[in-house]
Amino acid sequence: MPEPRLKIAGHSIRASDAWVLLQLPPDLEFLGFDYAGDLSNDPPGASDVVELPDFGRLLLLGVSLNPDDVRSCLMAAEQAPWSSVPGDARLAETPYGGAGTPYAHATLLYRHFRYRHRLGVTIASAILHLKRPHLVPLLNDRILAFYSERAVDLAASSMSESPLYWEVFRRDLIDSAPGIDALRRKLGTADDAVSRALSRLSDVRLFGIVVNGVAAS
Repeated sequence: MPEPRLKIAGHSIRASDAWVLLQLPPDLEFLGFDYAGDLSNDPPGASDVVELPDFGRLLLLGVSLNPDDVRSCLMAAEQAPWSSVPGDARLAETPYGGAGTPYAHATLLYRHFRYRHRLGVTIASAILHLKRPHLVPLLNDRILAFYSERAVDLAASSMSESPLYWEVFRRDLIDSAPGIDALRRKLGTADDAVSRALSRLSDVRLFGIVVNGVAAS
């Protein structure tokens, strides 16, 4: 039986190769961001509240922050349309769509942080990933560049005015589901605590870490 694979921006990698990618060297930034530096903690869960410790998580992820970013993010959180996006919303079940769709509500929440309050793409996506960990992918310049061509092409064919980064990521996430499951099982039965911690992350986050590694290579 063929080994399950992960599909990433036109690339196809085996689950075992993804496991090696996570091990050599291990991506330890997730320890600070997802577990606040302590593997006895739970990974992020749904919340409508942004607190000061969240910014410590971003710093441990390597995100650059200044006082204005923190103030803007706290203000954005106070006014954000959280109720329109359920805490258990999942990216795989939130396809691109027009006004009134779950996708439109989700992107409105993102745009509230990203554009209304002028936060960088990594800050906005990281904060929202912490609050909607099964829905919002954590994006950075590397991942945006990696998916740029596909996101622009899909936008053109979908009559979207903006590149559809979430949608191309979502489609790869769905196509990679068997590979993600195989990778999670391998990580979950490993001897080391770091691998087991990776296995507890949401599909969106675990897949995103692999995508970032592939983009870097």
